[in-house]
Amino acid sequence: RLSLFNSAAQPGVSLRVGNDEAPFVSLFDPFGVQRLAMGVLQGSTVVNLGDGTRPRLVMGVAEGGRASVAFYDAAGTLERDVSAEPGPQR
Repeated sequence: RLSLFNSAAQPGVSLRVGNDEAPFVSLFDPFGVQRLAMGVLQGSTVVNLGDGTRPRLVMGVAEGGRASVAFYDAAGTLERDVSAEPGPQR
C-alpha cells in the first residue's frame, strides 16, 4: 500500500495491491473523502465515481469481456444499468 496525503493530513491518492495481487487506485477530495476508485475486483476491471457517500457511476468490464455502466441517484438507488455482451473478436 502506498498513500499520499495533502497538507491537512487527509488522504489524496492511495494505491494498494490486495492479497489477490490485484491493483486498486483511489483518489480523494481535499477533505479525505474517496471520490474515485479504479482497479481489479474479482477478475473485473472497475471504475467507481462517487459523491463522497455512495457510488454515483460505476463502469466495468467483466473477466469474460461483458461491459456495463450503472447510474445511481443521490440516495444510492440504481437509476439505469447499461450492459453489453462482448462483440466478436477482430
